[in-house]
Amino acid sequence: MVDAVLGPWTQAEESQCTMLCRALRPGMMLLADRGSKGFALARSAAATGTQLLWRMSADLQPPVLHALPDGTYLPMSTGTNERDRLRRWTRHRRTPPPQITGVAICGIEATVTVRAADGTTTTTSLRLFTTLLDHQRYPAADLAELYHRRWQAETAYFGLKVTPRGSDRVLRSHHTDDTLQELFGLLVVYQAAWQVAVDAAVHAGIDPCRISLTVTIRTARHTVITATGTTMLRGCRPAPVIRRAILHPRELAPQHRPTRIQPRRVKRPISTFAYSPTRKNTPIPNAEITLTITTATDRTRRWRT
Repeated sequence: MVDAVLGPWTQAEESQCTMLCRALRPGMMLLADRGSKGFALARSAAATGTQLLWRMSADLQPPVLHALPDGTYLPMSTGTNERDRLRRWTRHRRTPPPQITGVAICGIEATVTVRAADGTTTTTSLRLFTTLLDHQRYPAADLAELYHRRWQAETAYFGLKVTPRGSDRVLRSHHTDDTLQELFGLLVVYQAAWQVAVDAAVHAGIDPCRISLTVTIRTARHTVITATGTTMLRGCRPAPVIRRAILHPRELAPQHRPTRIQPRRVKRPISTFAYSPTRKNTPIPNAEITLTITTATDRTRRWRT
């Protein structure tokens, strides 16, 4: 985890995302879903030197300024007024392009086909934009495959919200300052546990994703309670007790996991009826994902009509 912003529920998520731009640095790649839309947020993130790879909503159709040979196209991320001016210009192209303020991006459209083990298939569309404009150095298929890894953030959120405090516990504080202190305490535990796990994985020469965060926190809690084996005699490397526990073959995840699809579900409210529409959305184990890049010629003709 790079940074975190805590605030009241009345604070908009977009303003909190803008505050998180303070942690971005050149050389990073920022992945975001369709909820992180808005020209102001994209401009703030791109101004830090970080490369963007975001998913666009279906209702956003930026005008195509130039079509690339690999099927991608070059639009611009602008405000509403500037986007309308560009759209009017792309219909005729009889005058020089208007002078506007925006972020140069490369648009990628793909068709994602998921094939389950029983032969059933599901097709959906994927629309991305990135600030990596060199289509030869950064192929569209590789970027679309990279965006699929954004779902690892959901696993991190689960490990942050559930694993450190347990699924049956809530925040104990009843005041704002105490709640912030408790939340930052959970962040410290999360960061320290993954630091121990990564150090142990690097020392053993395995992928850190194979280490269980639950085993790491549980073992660390036991060593703190018993006050034995929490530190080494020399250096600040992970304790031998914790390292042996998290590197045990029984606790390690498989080296190669089959691809699986977990459909998005409604958050579980108090009422059981609000959860019923998505109850039948069962996960798809052993899924095979196929990406097909949509050509820019047909897309340009469709948008101009």
